[in-house]
Amino acid sequence: MSPYDFSPDAVYLKVTMHNGVEMELNLNNTSMTFLPQFIAFLQRQHVHVTDNHAIVQELIAKDYLVG
Repeated sequence: MSPYDFSPDAVYLKVTMHNGVEMELNLNNTSMTFLPQFIAFLQRQHVHVTDNHAIVQELIAKDYLVG
């Protein structure tokens, strides 16, 4: 096993609709670049956003880059 991780982790956005229907959206590497702006847009639209793993904060701080 290589000590380097060359493949990015899969990140999914779980969406729960007002009627209780849930779906998961796969966020590819390109989508991750715009995730903080997308989350800010949702919050301005009064959409409740939960980020249990503080992914958005890590993306903004760019602390997710190793090396």
